[in-house]
Amino acid sequence: MDNAVFEDGFSYGIFKVGEQVKFTIKEGYHVRADLLENIAVDNNGGYILTVPNEKYIESTLIHNYVEVIDEAVSPTCTQTGLTQGKRCSACGEVIIEQETIPASGHTYDQEVASGSYLQSEATCTESAKYYYSCDCGERGTETFDYGEPADCNYVNGICQWCGQEAITEGLVFTLINEDTEYSVTDYTGTATEVYIPSTYNGKPVTSIGESAFANCDLTSVTIPDSVTNIGSVAFYTCMGLTEIVIPDSVTSIGSNAFAYCINLISVEISDSMTSIAESAFYYCRSLTEIVIPDSVTNIGSAAFSHCSSLTEIVIPDSVTNIGISAFYDCMGLTEIVIPDSVTSIGDNAFKKCIRLTEIVIPDSVTSINSGTFSECSSLTEIVIPNSVTKMGSDAFSGCSSLAEIVISDSVTSIGDNAFYGCSSLTSITFKDTSTWYYTEWYSNWEKKTGGTQIDVTNSSSNVTYFTDTYHDYYLYKL
Repeated sequence: MDNAVFEDGFSYGIFKVGEQVKFTIKEGYHVRADLLENIAVDNNGGYILTVPNEKYIESTLIHNYVEVIDEAVSPTCTQTGLTQGKRCSACGEVIIEQETIPASGHTYDQEVASGSYLQSEATCTESAKYYYSCDCGERGTETFDYGEPADCNYVNGICQWCGQEAITEGLVFTLINEDTEYSVTDYTGTATEVYIPSTYNGKPVTSIGESAFANCDLTSVTIPDSVTNIGSVAFYTCMGLTEIVIPDSVTSIGSNAFAYCINLISVEISDSMTSIAESAFYYCRSLTEIVIPDSVTNIGSAAFSHCSSLTEIVIPDSVTNIGISAFYDCMGLTEIVIPDSVTSIGDNAFKKCIRLTEIVIPDSVTSINSGTFSECSSLTEIVIPNSVTKMGSDAFSGCSSLAEIVISDSVTSIGDNAFYGCSSLTSITFKDTSTWYYTEWYSNWEKKTGGTQIDVTNSSSNVTYFTDTYHDYYLYKL
């Protein structure tokens, strides 16, 4: 009999049926309930067992249960759960067995607005959309709206989501052309990025008026395709403006339209432009690049004067006239090609282009006017074509690197100081040396009368004449 101590000190034994056996119970055990009728308690706290009609008595005593609760485990969407159970901590016997609870499956009812659940960003017409999720983090297929719609996303003045045009606050619109169109005539706002709409109050915006943005602190401006005209002084002294795109709809730009935009770096001129107005980009000293389209026939006076950062410019074959001082003081220019289409180059057109080393004058040009290449101190070579008949006053004065010059047969008059200050000249050769005269009077020169004949057969002596002795005289040929 396990877990008992007999009176003789043994803990087990073999007994006869009906025999009375005295024992005590080890701590933590008790008599089996089905044997209680065969057991009596003696006066000493022990027990007396009358052996029943079995050959052996086993497990007469069983231990006292120490119950432990096995906690229930709730199921998740992916894992099974368990019911509450009970067992004996002493022997491990299961009193109440735990049963398995099936997994619950995903329930997509969580609204989590984080990047991994984002379906689409907010636009100006819709809030952001996110996928519903399960407690476990699994993403569902249905979405919910979160937050408010965003502001319009303008690119070049057009919202990329809804197509709405931007209208910068502070633009002043004035009706023109019998009240059928609008012109932007003033700007009273504070925004530095300005978007001009193509329509206003249902009518097209076709013009930017004179001085509309003059002296404004703009950094960028978007001009719509509806605009055909940019007025004089429209963006005068907009010192913060760094680039400008003039749409193809623009056919004319007024004088001084972008003058003194000192931080303007690049300009794209409309393919519809036929003329670049007087002083249009005057003193745009940061301008490094400009593309003149094939539609342009005229470059106005001082159009790019003092654009000191301009290093290269391509004049298209469409241009016939380069105005007075058009590229005056463009000290960054190193080379320029004048196309055969050009018939007229104005006074001082390339004066003070101090880095210009070479220039080719086309056969279409008949006159090199006053000061055209004056103070081009790096100019080393000049070819005067047979088409040129007149060289104006100071035409090449101050070209201190010019070593020699050949004057073609076609030239019939040379103005005063044409080569004055050309300190490197060693040779001036006349193709036609006959009947040349000099005079100190402009009127005589213009009429080709009253002069004194001069010998121009010696190329070395000619250098002295033109740079010293007769530098301030006019020469003409009969």
